[in-house]
Amino acid sequence: MEFIDHVAKLAKVSNNGIEIPIYVTELGWPTHVGRYGVSEDESAWFLARYLILAASRQYVKGVFWYCLMDQGTDPGNKEHRFGILDRSQQAKPAAREFRRVTDILKGVSQTAIRQDGTSSIAVIYQAGVATGQFVWHEDLGSNNTIGNSQKTVDGGTNVNKIDTRMPLWQPASPAVRPR
Repeated sequence: MEFIDHVAKLAKVSNNGIEIPIYVTELGWPTHVGRYGVSEDESAWFLARYLILAASRQYVKGVFWYCLMDQGTDPGNKEHRFGILDRSQQAKPAAREFRRVTDILKGVSQTAIRQDGTSSIAVIYQAGVATGQFVWHEDLGSNNTIGNSQKTVDGGTNVNKIDTRMPLWQPASPAVRPR
């Protein structure tokens, strides 16, 4: 979002202080194997974060994903792997995150972002009331989970961990909402 923020500032200066609407087009992270490729989970993390961050900018009027469906089957060709659906039209993690985040952001009147160390917190408001918040960890390293693993009676492992790189939605408690 830093680049979009910079463009918005330049546009405002060039337009005598009047904010110009920005539309982000052809956004995407390819899930190919190779240079600049990301995993399907990473693509979903980036998409969810970007949508939330864009919602916090009043000047961003639209965000458009580059490609709905993967355009081929070659795992090494980045142009084949930009879709949020695979070639068989099955949802990749990014499609599920797109739906989850946009469903939550419908009707939002304001999104306020704040940094807390290596975490980002996006408080979501509807009609001036905080309805909840997204929280995520900025570091994409491998140790970004919270929770624990427990041995089960049959010797297996019950994993109760949450990957904190994905924005987690925490609805506001009705008891703490302003009236």
